[in-house]
Amino acid sequence: MRNQFANSGFELSIPKAFGIVILYRAFILPLVNYAFTAIGYSQHNLLIQSLIIISGEAISNVFVIWLLLRNINLNQSPRLKISYTGMFSFKLMGILLLITAGYIIAYHNSIGILISKIPASDFIDKLIASIERDFEKNPYPFIISTCILTPIFEEILFRGIFLKGFLNRYKPPIAIVLSALVFGLFHLNIHQLINATIIGLFLAIVYYETNSLILCISIHCFNNVVPFRFFLIDHDDRADIGQIAIAVLFLVIGFGLLMRYLKKEDVHWKSIRWVLLKKSVIIKRFQ
Repeated sequence: MRNQFANSGFELSIPKAFGIVILYRAFILPLVNYAFTAIGYSQHNLLIQSLIIISGEAISNVFVIWLLLRNINLNQSPRLKISYTGMFSFKLMGILLLITAGYIIAYHNSIGILISKIPASDFIDKLIASIERDFEKNPYPFIISTCILTPIFEEILFRGIFLKGFLNRYKPPIAIVLSALVFGLFHLNIHQLINATIIGLFLAIVYYETNSLILCISIHCFNNVVPFRFFLIDHDDRADIGQIAIAVLFLVIGFGLLMRYLKKEDVHWKSIRWVLLKKSVIIKRFQ
């Protein structure tokens, strides 16, 4: 599947990637999404509120993707095509979601605790306070945005477009890492940056190896949904040994099932060979 990334001459540089992110964050999002949000919360009916706010985000997201693809395909041939299915299978999706669950639990019992102790800036505090006020008024737009709209938009943008552009310009390991870093920085605060970069790295590897955006969207949705459903969002600043044990169990079983699945399907993930090669090089250095 990897040769399908070369189905167009689209190349993306780091400055261009950050330019797109700044354009969206500084101009398109405030002008469109925030305007719809203000109009939405002026309505008293919760259903109308939700529809207006969700429409604003959907319009801004669709506009950004349309504008990017239009400009990319105007200046090159063949056209850039985003692959949605690729190697998708429900079995593989279940395995990857199990690995994701293990990661989420492990993160919230380790790095997440350390990150939570870092003081937030005044801007982030005010932003969080604003989100909490809006959530108390009407939680549905925030939940739908976080768990559905945002994962779809970000996967199309960062994996479907950015990663493909990076892969046509840089070597695959560099392209994958760059896409994860840009994805992390896109979240604009240290409390989300680390988690977003790590999960972005995993998503980039999945898309590179499977060419399936559906798999990436499923993982991203799951990653955003879990904190709403379980108690991890209200962690008490101490690691839970029971949760760590569950995380290790999920990760061991998940990666074991993944290796078995790849062997059965006779599929070879190049990223796994990179890790094994790097490990062998490190071991030789210490021998």
